[in-house]
Amino acid sequence: QGQGCVIDGTAIAADWTGTIETESVVLTELGKNVAEGTQAKLDEVLAGLKDGTIDIIATDHAPHTAEEKAKTITDAPSGIIGLETSFPVSYTTLVMGGCVTLEKLVELMSCNAAKILGDRERGTLRVGAAADIAVFDPATIGSKATFLESRVWPDGVHHVIVNGQVALRNGAGTGINAGKTILK
Repeated sequence: QGQGCVIDGTAIAADWTGTIETESVVLTELGKNVAEGTQAKLDEVLAGLKDGTIDIIATDHAPHTAEEKAKTITDAPSGIIGLETSFPVSYTTLVMGGCVTLEKLVELMSCNAAKILGDRERGTLRVGAAADIAVFDPATIGSKATFLESRVWPDGVHHVIVNGQVALRNGAGTGINAGKTILK
């Protein structure tokens, strides 16, 4: 990046958790888009987050039907819970673990993606911009989502505003789906 090249690096929460625990099963290296979990890979990802080589944390959110999820682990479609767990896992592991600050985590999960997409209305808190805001308690942040019950709001997240509309109020969904697809 320092030589004028545009190189975007992306990481998913599974990159620094190594294994994904879901109910009583631990999934590791099943060849189904699950992070390798090696110490060398973890060290590389954490170094990239610290030095700016990796500039976005994204989700590998893969919504599947109940029928797809009911298949055996080797027959189920690939994908892990991402959207519902990415911030709680990233906050707990990266911020509480001393890898990045909360401000840096917000940049990695919001601001930088908006910059790369050229969207000046997102990833910022300013008058006139799209209001995408999450209000959470860092002392209680955590995920309750599982593979079978993936659409569960995380603990500690009290309010979520998407495009200026309240999607979560006092920890409960409002039924408003104000999100939109952003194409570059």
